[in-house]
Amino acid sequence: MRSPVTVLSKAQHQSLLHADFAPAALIGLLSTPVGTPEYWSEKILRRALLAQARTTALRIRTFIDDAANTPRQLATGSRRALAELTALRTRWRRATRSPAAPSRSPAGPRAGPRLRTTAASPTTRVSR
Repeated sequence: MRSPVTVLSKAQHQSLLHADFAPAALIGLLSTPVGTPEYWSEKILRRALLAQARTTALRIRTFIDDAANTPRQLATGSRRALAELTALRTRWRRATRSPAAPSRSPAGPRAGPRLRTTAASPTTRVSR
C-alpha cells in the first residue's frame, strides 16, 4: 500500500496540483471509496513514466535534429536521456511489485587466490 503522502508528492512533482485541485482535494479523493490509494498511485506513477518517456524521446529527437552533433555526441546524449527513463522505470517496478522478500542467489566464484578447503598444516621452523 502506498501512503497518501507519497501519492501527494508524486502528484505535486508531476504538476497535477493547481488552484482547482489542491492537495486537500487529492487527499480527500484518496480517502473516498471511489478508488483505492493503490489504484490512484499506480495511475500517477504510470503518468510519470509516460511523461518521462515523452521527454526522453523529445531530447533524443533534439540530438538527432542537430546537424552539429557527431555520432558520439548523439550516442552519449541519448544514453544520458535514457538513464533518467531507466531510473524512473526502476522506481515503477519497485513500487508495483509484490512485497515478497527478494531471494539472493549464492555468490559465484571470484577472481583471486584459491580458497583452502582443508586446514593448514602447522608450519615448522627450521633452525640452523
